[in-house]
Amino acid sequence: MFGARSHQPSQLAKRDYSDRRRKLVNYFFSMIRIRDPASLVHWAMVGTLAMLSNGGKIQHFRNPLISAFSAGSQATLKYVNQLYEATREARLKLLRMQAYGGTSYDNYNAHHSVTNHDGHGHIEHTGIIFNWVRQRAFPIPRGTVVINNNNNISWVVISSTMIDYWTCQVHIKSANEEEIETEKLIMLPSVHWRFGAVPEDPMNVEITYTDQLVPRSVRQKVPRNASHRDLLFGNRAWMQDDESDESTLRALDPREHVEIVRAARRVNELVMFRKWCAGEEVGTSDKHPNVLAACLAIDSFLDQIPKLVDRVRSYQRDSARYWNVSYDAVDQCMVFEICPRNELKNDKATLAMTHMMEEFAMLYKTKNGNLRLSKLAPYRMIFQYGDVLSIKKWYTLEFYVLRKMTHIGREDYVTMIMTVYKRFIKIHDYLHENIHRVQAIYKLFYGGFIQAVQALLGSKRVKMDPTKGSWKEHKLILRKMTYALEKLRIETFLAQGYDDECDGDLYVMQEKYKDFCLSMEKASGSKTRMCAIFMKVLEHWLICEDAIGIGDWAVLEVLGCDWIEFWAASGKHQYLLETKRRIEALYRLGWLDLEFHRMGRGVRMSEGRKFITYDHLCENTVHFEKMMAKNPNFETVCKRSRHLHAGQKAKCEVFGGVYRTKKEPSMTEDINKVYKIFKRAGVFATPDKKSEVNDNTFWKLVLEENAVPTPIPKWKSDRQHISVSPSESKTLEILWDKNDLKQGANVNVDSENVDYHSNASSDDDDNESVMAGASVTSNKSVCTVDDLVEEQVMEMSDMMGLLNATDANLESAANNLSNKCIYKYSKAIANDEGEPSGDEETKKD
Repeated sequence: MFGARSHQPSQLAKRDYSDRRRKLVNYFFSMIRIRDPASLVHWAMVGTLAMLSNGGKIQHFRNPLISAFSAGSQATLKYVNQLYEATREARLKLLRMQAYGGTSYDNYNAHHSVTNHDGHGHIEHTGIIFNWVRQRAFPIPRGTVVINNNNNISWVVISSTMIDYWTCQVHIKSANEEEIETEKLIMLPSVHWRFGAVPEDPMNVEITYTDQLVPRSVRQKVPRNASHRDLLFGNRAWMQDDESDESTLRALDPREHVEIVRAARRVNELVMFRKWCAGEEVGTSDKHPNVLAACLAIDSFLDQIPKLVDRVRSYQRDSARYWNVSYDAVDQCMVFEICPRNELKNDKATLAMTHMMEEFAMLYKTKNGNLRLSKLAPYRMIFQYGDVLSIKKWYTLEFYVLRKMTHIGREDYVTMIMTVYKRFIKIHDYLHENIHRVQAIYKLFYGGFIQAVQALLGSKRVKMDPTKGSWKEHKLILRKMTYALEKLRIETFLAQGYDDECDGDLYVMQEKYKDFCLSMEKASGSKTRMCAIFMKVLEHWLICEDAIGIGDWAVLEVLGCDWIEFWAASGKHQYLLETKRRIEALYRLGWLDLEFHRMGRGVRMSEGRKFITYDHLCENTVHFEKMMAKNPNFETVCKRSRHLHAGQKAKCEVFGGVYRTKKEPSMTEDINKVYKIFKRAGVFATPDKKSEVNDNTFWKLVLEENAVPTPIPKWKSDRQHISVSPSESKTLEILWDKNDLKQGANVNVDSENVDYHSNASSDDDDNESVMAGASVTSNKSVCTVDDLVEEQVMEMSDMMGLLNATDANLESAANNLSNKCIYKYSKAIANDEGEPSGDEETKKD
């Protein structure tokens, strides 16, 4: 296995060398296990745990060769259960001393197809999965008052030093001159200390919901004389100086930071447009002379400042790293045993709540089985995350618990539960919020707009409700539309000759571009205004998605508050309510309590990876739990869930890492298609020309584009179709008058039987209904092909004779849809301000 050549330096670095070393060690250990099964028990359990976590069955361990050196499944579970029980007190002690912590929880639902089991054909497991994440620490500001929870004596912070990502060593002095001990060192955060007054505390925040003021972070400061241009384009060496003079810095408002992030996005759009222009073939460019001149000015400006684009794109990440000294930490988390209670029922949800409180060491169980309040529980704070329904359920449980306060003999128990309940800061998280943002966008813009682009691109699996399947395709089509509209908007902006006023300065150019975008949102033409508002909403969503991976809490908080109007407009009343509750919960905290929440806002699962949200962590946990070996006994499943961490580590050790490449296919061709449609529609060309958007505004352009069928590539035609024989051609000619049937053509000879009125999805779309759970259910909101044929033909006959809109054209367009149903343009968009008002019924709608 190892020759003389294997030990050369060039060979040592190869992966094959380490693999051979691992195989040799495994072979040696296997020989020891065969001779003495009592040895190396923990090593022998690794493969078994990996197989169980990967969904392996018990039969896999009955192989004589494997069983000779591996521990069996029953023996492995016995050993790990013993380890779990033996370390339970140590875990509870560790949790009991955590002053701050983060947790998320979600439903666990598993279906087991079991026949002849107690007379049931299948078994459903319903429970709750939850976790714990240790909160990161940060340097405590000088002059902060800390109070001892044991004697309520106040101390003042002199200095602080980070010991690791989760511990800060603080030098304090007594605020009371009568104290014998005047100075000492303590470790924070700690359940034995709480925070008092903090210098420069900005937490006197009025709750306004709309235009909500967001307080800054402790370290959210920039050089006093630095402008937005300096922060975006300049050198950020000051971020590396930990001992900078506080007098040279000024506070940076979170909304000010969001404006710089948006400016960075606009600069990136201009640079990307320059790359698009450079990528076009020479001699085929039809760009306006002002556009070409602006591209040359952008090139000249980029040559003047080295690595300008890198600085712009790294601003957000550099800022997040500067504010959070523990930014690069890999989080320490703990996954608990599945709670076998269903949160959908109030009584079972109460049991799940007390179970979580006990697992977090906020409550403890006496010998007779009664729950008692932990001594340090009132001094701890737990940030609880989840989806809207889960958080709403916890708010509901407060009412059910408080009802028993007036019952004689129960007031002490209710007081104990409510004391712990108030230490949970309940917040809905951003993974599900972003999902519902996309759902709201589709609800408002799908009919007559997104659906037309979907038919143009042939995206079969895109529906009105993106939560019903094919989630990535719904996001992808929005990104394609965003990039196409950005390209057209910048081209229209540069064609007006703003480059002369900007004098080649890219920052001034993006400021002019910003004013241009705002003017498009207030344009007189409905088409221009609708597309501008559509882009504004999409950019907000994309900025929030990027901020999650970067760990930029400021963008998430500011835009999370600003979306409150959009929730109201789109009818998302639950998100409207929970967004208000989130504002109240966060901005009524102490400043340093809020800082602990912000520093641990995202979860980094491994070194060098992006942040994920807490509800994303919970979804991953549910996924890993369902991958484990199946068992119809729910009690067994719950006990096995204790060892999720050990099983995942063993799985990575045996089967390799779980990293996957997420390389998306090139979108250039589709972006160019969408770009051409919007350019022909003139969405930004005539913003001051009053125009009304209707169902056919974009559909007629799509039908023109698809009037000539796209030829099927030869390689694809040869694979998916078989040419007809001469006898079959003769039959078609006699019985169906089909004498021009070409080889490989896909002709539907029974088109009369195709039902374009049905909302049901195609056979390859999981048989889900498109309108299940969607907000548009009225028959007035759906326009079938038959309803549109006459209207489309009338419009097409007036348009330069480019297209003869027949039933076949519309059927061809509808065939590109999963539901074969065309939706009307949303009245919520059509009745925007500035348009002629309709009748009273239309106003009401």
